[in-house]
Amino acid sequence: MKRPLRTVAREMSLMRGEKSVCSAFLLLVLSAFSLHFFSFPVSAEECFTDLGTSREALEQALAECQAQIEKNEKILEQQSSERKNTESDILLINNEINKGLVRIRQIDLAIEALGKEIVDKEETVEDLARQLAENQQFLWALLQRINELEQEGFARFLFSNVTLSSFFTRINEYQSLRKTVEDSIRRVGSLRERVAANIDDLEEKKDEHGSAWQQQRATVNQVQSQRKQKQQLLDIQVAQEKQTTEKLSEYESRVAEINNRLFELQGSADISFGQAVQYAREAERATGVRPAFLLGLIKNESDLGKNVGTGNYLTDMHPTRDAPIFPYIAKLLGFKDPSELKVSANPGFGWGGAMGPAQFIPSTWVRFAGLVNAKTGTASPVRNLIQTTRILQVGSTGADVKRLQQFLNQRGFTVATSGAGSPGNESSRYTDKVAAAVSRFQERYANRILRPYGYTRGTGAVGNSTRNAINQLDFFSGPWQYRAEKDLIRKKAGNHRPSNPWNPRDAFFASATYLQQLGAATDECNAAASYYAGPGWRTGQYRQHALNYCRAVASNARIFQRDIDYLDG
Repeated sequence: MKRPLRTVAREMSLMRGEKSVCSAFLLLVLSAFSLHFFSFPVSAEECFTDLGTSREALEQALAECQAQIEKNEKILEQQSSERKNTESDILLINNEINKGLVRIRQIDLAIEALGKEIVDKEETVEDLARQLAENQQFLWALLQRINELEQEGFARFLFSNVTLSSFFTRINEYQSLRKTVEDSIRRVGSLRERVAANIDDLEEKKDEHGSAWQQQRATVNQVQSQRKQKQQLLDIQVAQEKQTTEKLSEYESRVAEINNRLFELQGSADISFGQAVQYAREAERATGVRPAFLLGLIKNESDLGKNVGTGNYLTDMHPTRDAPIFPYIAKLLGFKDPSELKVSANPGFGWGGAMGPAQFIPSTWVRFAGLVNAKTGTASPVRNLIQTTRILQVGSTGADVKRLQQFLNQRGFTVATSGAGSPGNESSRYTDKVAAAVSRFQERYANRILRPYGYTRGTGAVGNSTRNAINQLDFFSGPWQYRAEKDLIRKKAGNHRPSNPWNPRDAFFASATYLQQLGAATDECNAAASYYAGPGWRTGQYRQHALNYCRAVASNARIFQRDIDYLDG
């Protein structure tokens, strides 16, 4: 029996769908196989052995832990990438599952329709059978009547005592009966053909109904199997990522422990002269900065690492420029509590907060050590929140006023709790409520904004000092993230870990890199003064301090050059 074309087409469509599901599932299985057998956390216990108290042992263990962290981070990155690919495959499978469910619904509807057709066909066959029986009975009656007429005989009928009209009436009746018989025979034959055709169609529908039902069961079983296998793969992935993350956490905790112990030893002794010369020469090969000049500068900064400061970032660091960044640096290097790290104290003019032997402030350190503002992708402000240089006060309007309100609301200096000025309803009008919020902000950072100008209470107006504080806090609050490819110190020093301002070798490379950018190859005094007070030192308020710094560095450099020449024979 031939199968209807629509049945064959539907089955081919289902087979194609099943094949795409199987392909997607196979891809998922292969991905999981690769992940399971080739992406596992690296285990190296060397950095978990007894460390002793020597700096060399600590630094060796730190390097080993950092190496393991990098390896595990790469594995985790690979696992994350494979998980994303798998999630994409899972989305494909989910899509195919949804298609399968739609097909199941379509098959259900088709089965329902076939059931109705079968009932209709059965009723049609029964009706045709009744018609056939009735026509057969009618035909039988006709044939009996014709037989009776023929048995009477035409001759006897012709010469009987009948009228001519009766004769012709009988003739017409006979002819009519013969014609009716012929029609009945044809009708009975047609009914028989229709009954046979409907019986064949009915059998075909029943076969199609059975095939659709089998396809439905197969699709249901396939969907259920895929759901189970998908969940098993997800469980495997979660377990693997958890394992790698836990291993990373172990190494990071060990790094924090080692860093804290190294930091405890940091101020106990300065860098030996021989070691310092070695660092300076390595830095010279990478930057071209003269070793004696570099030694002279670091001598002036920290007495070659002996004095790295006694200050605390919460009280001695620039509150809107450097303090927001410092916790990110500490966390990156494995220190759990940034307030325990010592930085330079406030000297009484300007701000303290410098880190390590080279005494970099955080906002300068990030430019060389790979930390970038996650929102802008850079370590230097590229756009100020408040761009106008005019004073903003009650009555002012404009986009800067609206951005100011948004900043205040985000930082906890709420302009209004409802209506205009409230979070999400900031306006471009500078109202009394805005002024009150600005005053609270100014008083929070009074040492930075108010006291240098003799104020103790907020003014409510945004002038130069308030605008600079807002712009700095908006940018330097981050969030910040580390990008190894932007870590200039790491590249020049050939490290395989984030740069550390308290690491003596990193400090030398950092200073040399900065001095190289400041033009130390052609003008060492200007480079040293710029290192101390910024490139605009000549017109700044610390000009004399910068000049004195330059002279001190030059004096140190002469002494170191003599010692280096002696070492060189």
